[in-house]
Amino acid sequence: MFAIIGIGSFLGIKIDAHYANENNLWTIILSLTSTVVAVFFVIRRIIANSKDDK
Repeated sequence: MFAIIGIGSFLGIKIDAHYANENNLWTIILSLTSTVVAVFFVIRRIIANSKDDK
């Protein structure tokens, strides 16, 4: 989970630095998107593990 969020935030920072954005728009977008993706993967894994226990 931390890796997904970290990579998304890192990419956002690099894109904002490359295009010299003042608002850090890509950092915000990619951080939020990577957080949603990470939560989705965690929920999916929890559901899969609960099905294996039955």
